[in-house]
Amino acid sequence: MNTVMAILSQLFWGVTVGALTITFTAIAKLLALGGAIAGAAYGIMRWIRGRAG
Repeated sequence: MNTVMAILSQLFWGVTVGALTITFTAIAKLLALGGAIAGAAYGIMRWIRGRAG
């Protein structure tokens, strides 16, 4: 019975760590994408304002 509990515990922690890793990776990618979009928008706005003045 202890062997079964040990295997289940290992599976649980593996799934938990895997899920957390995937979640944090997705959050990091979304933040990077948002930063890239914000940076591009900022650059375009500066370019437009530079041409107008």
